[in-house]
Amino acid sequence: MFIGAYACNGVQRTALQLLPVGLPPGTDGTYVNVDGCVPTLSAGAKLPGEARPGWKVLRALGAKLGVAGFDSADIGQVRAAMQSTLAASPMMPRS
Repeated sequence: MFIGAYACNGVQRTALQLLPVGLPPGTDGTYVNVDGCVPTLSAGAKLPGEARPGWKVLRALGAKLGVAGFDSADIGQVRAAMQSTLAASPMMPRS
């Protein structure tokens, strides 16, 4: 299985499944840096072809495999789940 924005010829020859995800400039996103800051970004471009935001691809894959917790309908729900997980994490710095 390959999850990514670019599938070279070698990947296309060998991967059984290709899951196209968009690059960060084309997707809404939330990132956690090493200092524990959580910046959020808005998409600056439209995704090409059948590409989807990574969280949507992983949500669909998790749901298909029957994994709990992969039922977020929008990016806001994903961000809320991240915030509660980060708040409970002993590894994240407290302000």
